[in-house]
Amino acid sequence: MKLIISAAKAYFERALHENFSWMVSQIPAWTAAQGEAHGWIPGDYGVVGALPPWQQDYFASVVIGAAKRGDADALTLLNWQTNFLVGRFTHAAEGFLPHDGAAYLIATGDAAGNLYQTWEEIGAQTEARGWSNGAKGWSQSQGDYPQLALATLAAIWRLTGSQAAADAYDHLIANGAPFTATKDYARDPTFAIAAPGRLPPAAPQPNGDMQALTVSLSGQAWEGNPIAIILVDGQERFRGEITAAHGRATELHALGDISRATAHDITIRFSNDAWGGNAGADRNLYIDSLSAGGVAFGSSGELLSNGDFNVHLPAVVPVPEPQPLPQPGTLLAAPNLQRIALSGDSWQEVSRYLDGPDQADLSSFPVSSDGVFGF
Repeated sequence: MKLIISAAKAYFERALHENFSWMVSQIPAWTAAQGEAHGWIPGDYGVVGALPPWQQDYFASVVIGAAKRGDADALTLLNWQTNFLVGRFTHAAEGFLPHDGAAYLIATGDAAGNLYQTWEEIGAQTEARGWSNGAKGWSQSQGDYPQLALATLAAIWRLTGSQAAADAYDHLIANGAPFTATKDYARDPTFAIAAPGRLPPAAPQPNGDMQALTVSLSGQAWEGNPIAIILVDGQERFRGEITAAHGRATELHALGDISRATAHDITIRFSNDAWGGNAGADRNLYIDSLSAGGVAFGSSGELLSNGDFNVHLPAVVPVPEPQPLPQPGTLLAAPNLQRIALSGDSWQEVSRYLDGPDQADLSSFPVSSDGVFGF
């Protein structure tokens, strides 16, 4: 088995290196295609001419991990990506609003697939398509997208020393980006990564038993909008039409408060499916995200026909308060301490004692003189 594991490790290390090497070889072509906003990995993102910046953050986390382990090609790729990953927050003067760096979607090309070449074009088209947060808002960032951006910026700063990454990190914190406050890391601290010289998100503090439950939905309309019905623990909390076009917008609905201390079952129901015989004549419902206490808990999906999308939210188990360490010389209490007096008569080897059912070795130690031992 050891040989099999070693062979697999070598294979995956080679595959990872060759993938990064290939991507580095594509940098000149990708740069020419993407213009001054270059640095994002091209791919099929569901909507022609649209790019989800947060998906670039997910991929960046893989590149960052490899770069930290010493892969030179990964570091080269990250340095190229930095132009976009950091630049999306630093080009307000060129017409791209910094808040849109953490939006759900930004515009990177037209409907024919021709890519925009400037930050100004990307900014103007993001606003024109209704995907922009505006100069001060965060309406298009209702997910953990700013958390992902902060983690990326912190890692870039650590690896490259980029002051622009540090400034972008500070901008997101100072402007109250969603899901970046202390309470937002209470449920899931996965992306609680601080940049050098900055304090990490503070440890979660108790915030009462209740937390707000929200859902972000979108749909595909055909001869009417999809209707969503949402049940929480069997009780209906929402019923209505979903007008946000999937891939272009999402709409946030508050479902009231729920207790942290108990588990909850959430059902999103779709019951007015319609189909006209082709992909353009279809009515569907999409679950973009679910959040409790302002923190997304990773549930998304689609209902392409009548049915239910079910999510189980477990109870939050409180973390016990740490107990102070005893002072040196303090005699510790030992409940259920069993004492036994032993002595041994040794010749060439000290005696040993086995304690346990059928002489199982639960507490085995040498006995060289009279003594009292605790178990």
